[in-house]
Amino acid sequence: MGTALVCVMAALPGTAQANRPYEHFRDSVHFSETGQECGMPVSYETDARFHIIIKPVHDSDGQAFLGQENYRSRTVVTNTVTKRWMVFRMVGTDKETRATHIQGNVWAFDAQSTGALFTVMDSNGKVVLRDRGRLTFRAVFDTLGDGKPGGTFLSEELTGRHGKFPGFDEELVCELFTELIG
Repeated sequence: MGTALVCVMAALPGTAQANRPYEHFRDSVHFSETGQECGMPVSYETDARFHIIIKPVHDSDGQAFLGQENYRSRTVVTNTVTKRWMVFRMVGTDKETRATHIQGNVWAFDAQSTGALFTVMDSNGKVVLRDRGRLTFRAVFDTLGDGKPGGTFLSEELTGRHGKFPGFDEELVCELFTELIG
């Protein structure tokens, strides 16, 4: 898909302390961009709000952090030729649940995404597709040993899918794009 949730993980200076967040903030963003969906030229208008908490992993010497993000976004997707439009909504929580030290600065993080992760509505507000449930992942990062959240992404795998996720079917999604805004 051409739209993606904006992932904001700004590292603020501070000292990692047990049971205290390294970072805790709320923010909102608005952005516009253009792209292609299923061979159609489209524009995106996105409004998103999020609440992020980042805590240090115990016994990591401040080198690994677990994050949680609650988010809500609305993106209006418009075919720039036909001017027909549709809406994507995302409401959910992304949460890293466990960190496992592999070696050196390399850590594996188990995470889950839960909620109404992907809802498509026509221009009349009728829901035509909804992904909902829980996805689990394992991601591997080199934390760089700098005492800050983030690092170099090495790999990620989907480890579980519980719920209904028709949006994983790219052919179905393209059929919807053609029907709604083509």
